Formats: sequence, C-alpha cells, structure tokens
Amino acid sequence: MVEQFLLSILSYECIWSPSCSIFVMVLFMQLIRPLFHLLSNLCI
Repeated sequence: MVEQFLLSILSYECIWSPSCSIFVMVLFMQLIRPLFHLLSNLCI
C-alpha cells in the first residue's frame, strides 16, 4: 500500500517542482525512520 502511494507521488510531475520535492523527501524520511528502528531492533 505504501509502495503504491509512493509510486503515485512519483508519477505526478509535482515531484519535479522544488517545493513539492522537499515535501516528498520529508515524507519519505518519516516513512523510512521507523523501518530503520525495526531493523536495528531485529538485529539486536
């Protein structure tokens, strides 16, 4: 579901505009951060 959401964002031309690309980057970091926490917990 998240992958489809990201693909839908990437498919829009809005990602190429500076303001929207920054927004997408921040959103992407918010999505990735919990995944890194999960991975680090699994490794330990």
